[in-house]
Amino acid sequence: MTVSTPFKKVFSYALWSLSCLTCFYFIYINVDEIVNRSAGHYTIFSQMSWLTDRQAEIYCSFLTITFVFLLSLLGHKLYNSKKKGATLISILTLIFAIAILLLETLLYYKPV
Repeated sequence: MTVSTPFKKVFSYALWSLSCLTCFYFIYINVDEIVNRSAGHYTIFSQMSWLTDRQAEIYCSFLTITFVFLLSLLGHKLYNSKKKGATLISILTLIFAIAILLLETLLYYKPV
């Protein structure tokens, strides 16, 4: 059974859009966390985290740089019309985002 071409096109566009939105979301959340932690404010994450402010800033900086790189790589692939590469980057971005969400449950909850 083969999938029709319009379905592939719509699925690819949806996957690329979802990947871009995921990157923008993680970049926004992590930059906001870095700025608030640097200013000494208490955030939702700092109230339930066992990481120090410096450790959290390094962790959020790493995530921000990673998602900026993935977003720029995805944009480069789409600009050069390398759709298979863009689809692969999109899938890797979504897998990485899910892995980060699972990892944050380990880092961001204080043991009772």
